[in-house]
Amino acid sequence: MAITFNDTNYIYITNQQVVVPPKIVSDTALVADTTIVKANYLTLDNTNTIPYDYYHSVIDYYHSELLSLTGISHTQYLTSYTTSSGKGNPSVHYPTEPTPYVNFNPMKLPSNTGSPTSNAQDSQQKLINDIRTAINTFTTNYTNAERVTGPPLVTVPNPTPPPPTIQVPDGAFSIQADAVDAAVSTFSVRLSSYAAILATLPSSNSGEILSRDTASTQANTTILALNGYLAIPIYGRYSDANLNAVLAAITAQETQNNNRNIEIFGYLGTLSQDSSGNFTGNGYYYTFFIWIDLRINRTVGSLTLYYNTDLVIKFLNDTIAANTRMMVEYSTYATTTALLEDTVVTQIDIRVTSSAGFAAADLVYLCDNTTTVPLVSNTISSIVDANTVRLDVPIGSVLLTNKNARLFKKLI
Repeated sequence: MAITFNDTNYIYITNQQVVVPPKIVSDTALVADTTIVKANYLTLDNTNTIPYDYYHSVIDYYHSELLSLTGISHTQYLTSYTTSSGKGNPSVHYPTEPTPYVNFNPMKLPSNTGSPTSNAQDSQQKLINDIRTAINTFTTNYTNAERVTGPPLVTVPNPTPPPPTIQVPDGAFSIQADAVDAAVSTFSVRLSSYAAILATLPSSNSGEILSRDTASTQANTTILALNGYLAIPIYGRYSDANLNAVLAAITAQETQNNNRNIEIFGYLGTLSQDSSGNFTGNGYYYTFFIWIDLRINRTVGSLTLYYNTDLVIKFLNDTIAANTRMMVEYSTYATTTALLEDTVVTQIDIRVTSSAGFAAADLVYLCDNTTTVPLVSNTISSIVDANTVRLDVPIGSVLLTNKNARLFKKLI
């Protein structure tokens, strides 16, 4: 069965042959322009990523400090959450439910404030209490004199009498002494790792640096006291003076830790969000979420805009490809050229975009988008030049270029 078009079909086909090629040209130019825009959005997002990374790193730092201080682990916010949300698909920040977050503002995640939390290790307070308990047990059971001279002798049954009893060093002494040493050593190791964490503070805020330096000085002072105690030979280290020095050091550290804990939560601040997606707060939690929003907000987010240009470029390229295929197909059904000037009824020389593809004696049709069927044919008398064809008889109608006036010949 052959393909057969009526005049109405040809009016549609030839109109497309007039309007689509310029659109392909303009879309191709728009792809180039959008590619430049995309590069600009990437530069903008790279710029926004600088404060984003900074506030993210500060939050992670304070969470790591809290882990050493309190033993509590905070859930880390992952950069991949931002990246996936910036691509515009349903994501952790833009779930399909609840509905407010399918709009423009990203949804606050529990991890934006370090939740959920878990007990990951003993707190420094627990380690301090362990030292106090061990020292209290040791000093309660043994006098200062006994502790500095070594284990006292105790009478026990002789396993190989006679005599029926013998005196041996008190085994409980060594157990309790070792408990003190172990507790002091454990806390010293923890403080050393804590001091290393303090040295990595990424904040450039002078107040935070000063506060950090105070915490670092106290930690190193306590480490020096604890390690100094452990360096004293047995049994001299167990004197009241030496054990009291340990207690004084851990008490000072305890006070500093309590102050530092309050400072950290003040720096981290708060973040809350209402049912409409509006968010409020203070401190690093709030400021970091501002930069998350500035990157993935559905209206102005730099990362969102960057990925949206990919969609625009994809749409334009697919449109260009589809329209190009359309023109190739339509070119097998009709050869069409647009008129350059409106016509008058007596006109025989017709100004066209291009006379290529036409020849003398071709049967042609002239129409615009207001032309009714059936179409009236005419014959080309001659090709005057690259932009002019001459008809056998006057055109007989007024055709308007703003109505896509055109000349065409049917190929099937």
